[in-house]
Amino acid sequence: MALHYCPNCFAMQQENNRLQETIRHLKSQLQYQQRHSQEGPFGSSTPSSKMPIKPSSLPERQAKTGGAKVSRINTLNDIHPCGVIV
Repeated sequence: MALHYCPNCFAMQQENNRLQETIRHLKSQLQYQQRHSQEGPFGSSTPSSKMPIKPSSLPERQAKTGGAKVSRINTLNDIHPCGVIV
C-alpha cells in the first residue's frame, strides 16, 4: 500500500527536513567555535604561555605574561661573538 501525499504537504515536509538539517549544521558549527575559543589557537596542545586569560583569575596573575624571561640565555647559540644577545 503506497502512501499518497498532497503536493503542498510534501513540499512542506521537504522544507521542514531542509531546515532541520540547517539547524543541525549550525549547531555543530557553534559547538566547534565555542570549543575552539575555550581551548585556544592550538587546540588541546596549547602551550601555557599562549593560553587565554581566565576571567576568574586574580588581577595580579592576569598581568603576568607566560614564557621565559626576556633576559634569559637558553643556549650558547643565543650569544653573538660580539656579546650581544639575540
